[in-house]
Amino acid sequence: MAKWTADEDEILRASVISGAKGRDIRINGKSYAAIQARMTRLGIYTDRFVSKHRDTFALRKCMMCKRAFGSQHIGNRICLACKEPPEYCAS
Repeated sequence: MAKWTADEDEILRASVISGAKGRDIRINGKSYAAIQARMTRLGIYTDRFVSKHRDTFALRKCMMCKRAFGSQHIGNRICLACKEPPEYCAS
């Protein structure tokens, strides 16, 4: 199992921003399942995702790292990766 590189993550984000569906994205050496899993881990919309609030879903830039991520509402402006460190939750 090959690890994902930052360049591959950016290719994935750019593909989604351009309107490509997960099943249409091709990244060398990555299977459809691997691409879907990576999109989920990055918080990016996948065509397997089902939401009652689909019309409010948007690809927004994280206010901390500036990368695109799948946001459920306008108040969700920080991606999951930036929320993980303990410093984020420090009071």
